[in-house]
Amino acid sequence: MEIVGQGIILGLGLSILIGPIFVAQSQASFTLGFYGGMMINFGVWTSDLIISLCSLYFVEEMRGLSRNPVFIHSVGIAGATLLLIIGLFLLFKKVNIPMNHEKSPPRTSGRLILKGFLVNTLNPFTFSFWMGVMSSYVIYQNLSRSQGFILITSILAVIMATDSLKVYFAHRLSKKLNKELVSRFNRISGAVFVIFALALIFRLSEFV
Repeated sequence: MEIVGQGIILGLGLSILIGPIFVAQSQASFTLGFYGGMMINFGVWTSDLIISLCSLYFVEEMRGLSRNPVFIHSVGIAGATLLLIIGLFLLFKKVNIPMNHEKSPPRTSGRLILKGFLVNTLNPFTFSFWMGVMSSYVIYQNLSRSQGFILITSILAVIMATDSLKVYFAHRLSKKLNKELVSRFNRISGAVFVIFALALIFRLSEFV
């Protein structure tokens, strides 16, 4: 249950971000309705699933290269530091809202899914997040592959639920969106990652 709880908190921290993915979701929902936004979501979720599983397998290979406690500790610190950097970046990041509410012609489901997939995959934050989580949690806490799957599933379940709600309320949210509100959400998300990272670093330092 502890793994599930950690996954839920990390998923919530990620889900309240307002960035390129939210822009794509909102634009598709505004012009094509709930269906269009959900097609974007399917692409994003597919990307997250692939990247998270690749990150899990990658860190497992790293763990298999060495059983040295110093190596495991160092990788854990690196992953926690990566999460800390992400959090600090979000806390101080200047926001930009390139929203475009002009009506656009309908697109096929495949093109919408591909757009969501590419927006998420080409976002460096996506790789940083999953590598940070897998390094700091899977390696240091010595989670098994099945436990790693549980962590990924917990995070993705929260992301899928909140993304669906974002699409549902996108029309109203897009009208009220402004830089101050976006900054507030991003700072909250950044604070979540900073707290998690500092807690991990503190726990890791106890074993030095």
